[in-house]
Amino acid sequence: MTKTKKEPTVLIITNNPRDTVDKCINEALMTVFKTNNKYLKFLARKQAISKAVDVVNKLKSEKFLPKTKILEIKPGTEKIVYGNDTRPRPISNIAILVECIA
Repeated sequence: MTKTKKEPTVLIITNNPRDTVDKCINEALMTVFKTNNKYLKFLARKQAISKAVDVVNKLKSEKFLPKTKILEIKPGTEKIVYGNDTRPRPISNIAILVECIA
């Protein structure tokens, strides 16, 4: 019998000022305990990248989930076309895969 890895739950971090680091951490913790999925994937673009890194670092702290492991960090760029502009513009993004052991 082979053990298959469960698909991670995806959390998108935005640059909205109402979405503070603490609010994102609360959402991540609730997601871990509600779905019983220990894999989380944080996605962020542009200025929200720093917020995503802060969320993961704070989540790993002793106060929340000290046994959290960062499995994969994928920085990258994607080309996005805005409105009527025909030239695609590169946008930086990041995907952080985390294993949360509660």
